[in-house]
Amino acid sequence: MEAGAATEGRSMTEYVAGFMFNQPGTVVALIHKQRPAWQKGRWNAIGGHIEPGESPEQAMVREFKEETSVYSEDWKKFAVLLGDGSWRVHFFTAFSDMGVSSVKTTTDEVVGTFGIRTAMCRPDLMTNIPWLLQMALSMENERAASFVIQEMAA
Repeated sequence: MEAGAATEGRSMTEYVAGFMFNQPGTVVALIHKQRPAWQKGRWNAIGGHIEPGESPEQAMVREFKEETSVYSEDWKKFAVLLGDGSWRVHFFTAFSDMGVSSVKTTTDEVVGTFGIRTAMCRPDLMTNIPWLLQMALSMENERAASFVIQEMAA
């Protein structure tokens, strides 16, 4: 589905979020969010909105470069998180020693690199990031190339 496509009469907002790891998968680049308000002060995957006419893969390349100054086309989608019908997040991974060591802050949201164990224990990490990091790193050993998680009504 293209960004902005209607779902049950509502406009769907689509996002991308990516984890760039070093080659052995022991270090990851994350971003310290300033917005939206519900993410402020928390570390998250790097990404943003998919623009009209843009594929998730194109958006991941653009967003990562905008926020870190690192250009990479080596992104592989590993998960899609479906919300309440109004949003969807496409999650990507890339492995690059040069990319991880080259990330720098280019906006008011600070970019940092962390050892995986340190990152997963941070109290200021977005709640879903620890299990998403584990899934991202385990996909080579899984039988599926990607997975979809859909939010269910309470």
